[in-house]
Amino acid sequence: MRFRNAYPAFQGDFTYDPVGEESLALTWQKDEYKTTLTANLKTHEYRIVYFDPQKGRDCLFSDQDPFTLRK
Repeated sequence: MRFRNAYPAFQGDFTYDPVGEESLALTWQKDEYKTTLTANLKTHEYRIVYFDPQKGRDCLFSDQDPFTLRK
């Protein structure tokens, strides 16, 4: 929840797209910040990727990720 409240992309535009027959990609973007949740609606597996401007690249979300621990 901290990531959702702190990451600037969630204050920007929202789009969604089907990915195959069983998955959905939800994307939020504001300026250089972008995050995408790709969820398989059949298996309940998911993946969250976001852009970290300090690293200058996309990162796979983890509860232990330094960005999620920033206040």
